[in-house]
Amino acid sequence: MSKYTKAVEHYCEGLKDVNPGSVACCPICLDEFGIEVEDGFIVKDNVPYFDQDAAQDIMYQEETSFSRQQCDTCGSQLGGDRSNGHGFDNNDEVVHLSMCVDCVMFFANGDEPETWE
Repeated sequence: MSKYTKAVEHYCEGLKDVNPGSVACCPICLDEFGIEVEDGFIVKDNVPYFDQDAAQDIMYQEETSFSRQQCDTCGSQLGGDRSNGHGFDNNDEVVHLSMCVDCVMFFANGDEPETWE
């Protein structure tokens, strides 16, 4: 097991699934895109509704941004692009994560970084 996969195992302990990207069931992602939610429904013009297209748009609008924040899934403290990610804890609650590019590639494709710190 590489140093990287040991770090991922440590930082993701207690999470059943980890996936890169934004999701419509995460209140942090919805807030990030300025979408109001009331009783589990997206609110538009003060009217609650669920629009599958709006939910899909959330997943595809995300852009990475530079941050010096520690990666939530590997613990890397090197500055770089960060993306949203999500995991599910043992209670099936959504956990919002900030992921480095190495972790996005690892969780999306299984690609381990050649060098990692």
